[in-house]
Amino acid sequence: MSNLIGRRATAGLATAGTLLLGLLAAAPQAQAQPVYVCQKVGSTFHVVSSKDKCKKGESKLSLGVSSSGAMGTAGPAGVTGAVGAAGPAGPAGPAGPAGPTGAEGPAGKNGTAAAQGEKGPAGVQGATGPTGATGPTGSTGASGATGAKGATGSVGAIVEEKASNTAAVAAGDNGSIYATCPSDDVLVGGGFKPASSEVEAIASGPSTLVANSWEYSFSNGASVEAKAGEITVYAFCGPK
Repeated sequence: MSNLIGRRATAGLATAGTLLLGLLAAAPQAQAQPVYVCQKVGSTFHVVSSKDKCKKGESKLSLGVSSSGAMGTAGPAGVTGAVGAAGPAGPAGPAGPAGPTGAEGPAGKNGTAAAQGEKGPAGVQGATGPTGATGPTGSTGASGATGAKGATGSVGAIVEEKASNTAAVAAGDNGSIYATCPSDDVLVGGGFKPASSEVEAIASGPSTLVANSWEYSFSNGASVEAKAGEITVYAFCGPK
């Protein structure tokens, strides 16, 4: 640091010598006088009189000249003064404008796929959950195969009922004979005999007019009255 300060002081003196040439050339040649200057270390200087005092931080130098008016040899450099205290920091300058957005960089390479980790142990079985809601009713299944025919049951006691009619039948008229089963029995069959030669049988079967009866219907198709004859109608009745 001291060498740097010495070099700056020497440079300052050299500059002083150059600037003082004009002043010294104008002075009387008969008698030359020393020139006094005040200089900060490494900075500019200003000429003072022999009685003037330099400001704080400046060093007073005496520059001698020869009687012929030429600059004399510079004396040794004075002792470097102490470095002054640092001045207060200046206020922060305003923020500069935002710089332009840089160009988009190239896309990075895809990373390598990570290796598959080892299979962990099986977890503990969880508790049984609550019973779910009842599902909808399923569709009706297909009908099963027909079962085997059962054995024929025993025949109950059959009661025979019969009725006869020998009344005359008018020409072109018809009539019916009914053989009816008792109320405790049911009609299981019936018939008639013999056929009349004078009337024509129309129907023989369960009656739709008299309940629980066998009906025999006949007609006289002749032009004169005819007898129905000895026609017997049978109704076969069984227990309920």
